[in-house]
Amino acid sequence: MFYLTDASAQTNILARLRVSGSDASGSNYNRAGYLDYGSTIEAANATGETSWPFSGANKDSDGLCTEAVCADIFRPFLARKTAVNLLGVQNLNTGRARNMVHTLDTSYTGITFFPATGTMTGSVSIYGYSI
Repeated sequence: MFYLTDASAQTNILARLRVSGSDASGSNYNRAGYLDYGSTIEAANATGETSWPFSGANKDSDGLCTEAVCADIFRPFLARKTAVNLLGVQNLNTGRARNMVHTLDTSYTGITFFPATGTMTGSVSIYGYSI
């Protein structure tokens, strides 16, 4: 769970998987999904990127940045492709849904969140499932 409370610029918040203290920054990030804002829905699909667009950092009319994302990350510790299902809400009238995959069969130990430009503040909570 990711909750952004402030950002210095209107920007995307990106994510990269990590292993052994380093980001996996190769062109192995794929995504498919949609962005719904107001009365407009648009597809947001791409392959071979160097990070995932995890959320946006748009400010509302009061200058507040309120972005909430819930993401399920599948198989991060297995030496298999890592998959993500993501749902997010931004301000009052924007929602997003994405399915993402990292194409390498690697075991990852962490994730890095970073703004495309500027700085940001917020919180991240990580929970595990037992099935």
